Amino acid sequence: MASQPGGQPTPGDVLSSAITAIESQPSISARIRQKIHLLDHELIGKGSYEQVGRQEQRRFRLELIVPVGEGMSSFQRIHTGKYLWVCEELGSQTTLVQIDVDHIRRVLAQRRGSHAGVGAGGGIAMPLEGLPKLLANLNDAFQFTSLRQGYLDQLGVWQLEGTWKPAVLAEWAGDQKAKVLAGEPINWKALPQQLPQRVVLTLGHDDLFPYRMEYLRELPAAGNPDERSAASTIATLEFFEVRLGGPIPPQRFVYKPGDRTFVNGTEAYLKQLGITDAPPPPGLHSKGPAGVQR
Repeated sequence: MASQPGGQPTPGDVLSSAITAIESQPSISARIRQKIHLLDHELIGKGSYEQVGRQEQRRFRLELIVPVGEGMSSFQRIHTGKYLWVCEELGSQTTLVQIDVDHIRRVLAQRRGSHAGVGAGGGIAMPLEGLPKLLANLNDAFQFTSLRQGYLDQLGVWQLEGTWKPAVLAEWAGDQKAKVLAGEPINWKALPQQLPQRVVLTLGHDDLFPYRMEYLRELPAAGNPDERSAASTIATLEFFEVRLGGPIPPQRFVYKPGDRTFVNGTEAYLKQLGITDAPPPPGLHSKGPAGVQR
């Protein structure tokens, strides 16, 4: 890694090294915890993440269970190679979506060099290519200018902090785009509540694994719109009990819908990435309505 004066590596080089390290792992398995703060409520999801393979051979499985009121909501995202399956269950309602992975890759390859694929949330959701792409999205969307050393529990870590790159934020700023590009202050109240302003990334000092990602939002202090209040965390993604390079049964990356109802969500996925003019995937098909009562 390159170093700043005094021998300290630069934030950008630490993050680039982390992306390379995660890309090179033959497998990853970990427990995960996700916290989302919404309208004075905190939702805490717990689950697991498993990944095998590199680049286009990569497969992954993400599972989360989130208590909602008196019930439970479950979420699965299973990348089988050909398709990404997304299953959500809330009470008696189940939604199953099939996404054509090859078509998404072709569309993104045609737009290489643009900001397509970063997403309005700056990479909060697990993307099509799994954890390595999540880190790459952060690198594409945010300029990391702060680097500190510290500890996460007993683990030595690097902590990086970044803010939006203007060219990326401008795509989501609506009528404030010109202000963003000119470096002028913008009205964050006019932007989606869950759009972060800053991100804090905590990497293992030795293995460079992303053990924690925090997304922060600042709001004006009460009674004084020109004074900034302390940053509020709007979302946190944590990995623990991490195992790198161990065996994972291949059956974990197989999904067969059987008689379950599903819809093709390929076009909807592209729209979430800000792509609205892509051709439809070949052989677009669904099986039944968007949801099914169980």
